Amino acid sequence: MTQTDHGTVRVLLDAIEQCFQGRFEVRPKTDDSIGTVQVWYQLLRDLPARCVLAGGYQLLSELRHPPSPGEVRQSALDIQDGALAPPSPWMAWERVLSACGDGMLDIHDLTAEESRALKMVGGLFGVKSSLTPSYDRKQFCEAYEAVMRERRKTIGAIPEVRAVVDDHAPRLPERKSEEVADDDDIETRPASPEEIQEMLKKFKFTNGGWR
Repeated sequence: MTQTDHGTVRVLLDAIEQCFQGRFEVRPKTDDSIGTVQVWYQLLRDLPARCVLAGGYQLLSELRHPPSPGEVRQSALDIQDGALAPPSPWMAWERVLSACGDGMLDIHDLTAEESRALKMVGGLFGVKSSLTPSYDRKQFCEAYEAVMRERRKTIGAIPEVRAVVDDHAPRLPERKSEEVADDDDIETRPASPEEIQEMLKKFKFTNGGWR
C-alpha cells in the first residue's frame, strides 16, 4: 500500500481548507517556517495514504472544527485496524463471555488486547468460576481501557518518538557468564549406584523406609 507523501497531504489539506474557509489556512514554507504541508507530512508519512485520506474525510464528516494532524493520525490508525473506532470495553467483554461459555468464539479468537485484559482479571478459569460477574465485568472493562490506551499511545507515536522511547526504555542487565553457568557447561551424567546410596543415607532412608 502506497505510503503518505507530500501529494497526499496537499489533497487532504485542500479538502480541510475548502470545508473550513476562513478557519483553516495552509501556510507555505518560508525561511522562518517549515510550512503546513511539511508539518503534516512529518506526522503522517509512516501511514498508508489511503488510510490517511479515509481518516481525514471521516473526520470532516463528523467534526465542526478543522481536524488536527493528531486526530487524522488516530482516525487513520483505526481504519488501518479495520474499524472506524476501537472496540468498546462492553463489546470486548461480550466476546470474552462468548469464548468462556457458548462456544461461538474460542479463546484463540480473542484479540491480543482482550487476552491481556482477561489475564489481568484472573484469566479464563477465573471468569468461568467467578460468583461475581458484575464485578468481573467492571474489572475487565477498566483493564481493557488501560490496555487500549497504552496500545493507542504506542502505535500512534510517530517513528521519531518511538525511536527516542526505545533508546530510553529500561533494559535488563546482561547476565555475566561467571555468575551462572550455561546449560552446555553443566554435567548431566546419571548418578552411580554408590552415589544414590549415599544420598539415601543422607536423608535417613533404610530398607525399612524413612526414619
